[in-house]
Amino acid sequence: MYLSLMVFIAVLIALFRGGSWQNLITFRFNKTWLVLMSIGIQIVIFNPIWESYAGGYSLTNIFYVASIVFLLYFIIINYKVSGLIIYGSGVVANGAAIIANGGYMPSSVEALEKINSGAASYNIVPITNETNLRYLCDIFYLPYVNVYSVGDILIAIGIFLVIQKIMLNKDVS
Repeated sequence: MYLSLMVFIAVLIALFRGGSWQNLITFRFNKTWLVLMSIGIQIVIFNPIWESYAGGYSLTNIFYVASIVFLLYFIIINYKVSGLIIYGSGVVANGAAIIANGGYMPSSVEALEKINSGAASYNIVPITNETNLRYLCDIFYLPYVNVYSVGDILIAIGIFLVIQKIMLNKDVS
């Protein structure tokens, strides 16, 4: 949800700054199938059905690492597009937290209680004393919205910058 909002805001700001819809529509990243593969893997592994068939955290982590590798390869191939390196830093931060915690993203208990509307992601667990890499977990609470991690913030900033660059200047790569 927050990424959809970031895309919307980025597009509006780019248009306000004189950006072009045409640039956004016609721009082509190299090897976009890598992003689709990553998203597909995450859709499969972060749902209740997966856990009943996967047989443990290690298989989830193997597939999650594969999804991150696909995204990072995409970022390396398209590194000249401003903002993708920041986006990639967010992917690495979130990936490290999730991998270090058995395939789940730990989140602030207090924040989870405030936003628990049944719409939380399947792969979120409460932060405990055993949580690894706490500083990379979901610890930033936005009232009445959700809880975010450092990685989420970097991903949102990266997406914003990518959209600005593409809409304001077609020659980004």
